[in-house]
Amino acid sequence: MGVAHHANYIHWMEEARIDFLDQLGFPYTAMEEKGVVSPVKSVACEYKSPCTFGDRVSIAVSVESFNGVVLAIRYQMRKEDGSVMIGYYAVPDQDTIINLTNHSYFNLAGHDSGDVLDQIVWIDSDAVTETDSKSIPNGNLVAVANTPMDFNTPKTIGRDIAQDYYMLNDAGGYDHNYALKNPGGIHKVAFMYDPKSGRKMEVYTDLPGMQFYTGNYVGVNKVTGKSGSVYVKRAGACFETQYFPDAVNHENFVSPVIRKGNAYTSTTIYKFSVEE
Repeated sequence: MGVAHHANYIHWMEEARIDFLDQLGFPYTAMEEKGVVSPVKSVACEYKSPCTFGDRVSIAVSVESFNGVVLAIRYQMRKEDGSVMIGYYAVPDQDTIINLTNHSYFNLAGHDSGDVLDQIVWIDSDAVTETDSKSIPNGNLVAVANTPMDFNTPKTIGRDIAQDYYMLNDAGGYDHNYALKNPGGIHKVAFMYDPKSGRKMEVYTDLPGMQFYTGNYVGVNKVTGKSGSVYVKRAGACFETQYFPDAVNHENFVSPVIRKGNAYTSTTIYKFSVEE
C-alpha cells in the first residue's frame, strides 16, 4: 500500500470514530503496535499473528483492492460468551457495491459425523427472496408460512428438505436468502442445535438478510477434509448474513451501494454453547 493510501486509511479510521476495532473494545493504535492491523496490498486477505487480550483472541485482516476500496476485517474469539465476532469496515473512493459475508459450514455434531439433516434450525423470518431457476432473485418476496421454507418454529433441517416445492427443487435443497425480521442493530436472527451433543450456535447480525445453505453440492467432488474425512452431501450448513442478493437491481431491496467516502460497517456473531 502506498504512503498516501496508508495515511488516508489511518485518517478515516480515526476521523470516523466508528473504527471497527474501537467498536469491539480494542483501540486501533494498540492493535497497530501489536503488528496485527498493518494494511496489506493484496486482493486476498492476509492473516496476521493472533493478538491475545486476556480471554479474547483477535485476528485482524486488511486488504486494499477494487480501485481504492480499503477493507478491514476483524475476527474476535471471546471466551466469556463462547462467541466468534466478525467485524467489517470499508470506505470506498467511489460509489461501490459492498456486500460481505462469511461462508463457513457448520456441523455441530462434528465435522466427520455425516450430514446435518437431524440438526434443528430456527430462522427469524417471514419471507424469502424468490429466485428463478438459476437462483437469481426476481425482486419478489414470498411468505414462508405454510411452506417448507418456514423455520419460525424450530425444526430439523431434513424434515421438509425433500418436499416437492419449486424453490427446493430449483436449488436442490435450501439455498435461499431469508428476509430477516431485524428491527435494526445487532439482534439474534437464527440458531442451529444438535440434540445429540447439546451443542448450539446462535447467529446475530445487523444485516437485513441471511442466506441459509445446506451444502446441497458438498460431496460432488469428494473433497478430503480434516483428518482425511470425505465430506458428504449436506455435511454442513451455512448462515451467511448479507444484503439481499442482486439488491442493486431491485429498488424494493435495501441498497448495498456505499457512496464515495462513506463508511460501511457490519457485525456478525456466531455464539456457541452447550445445553444439557
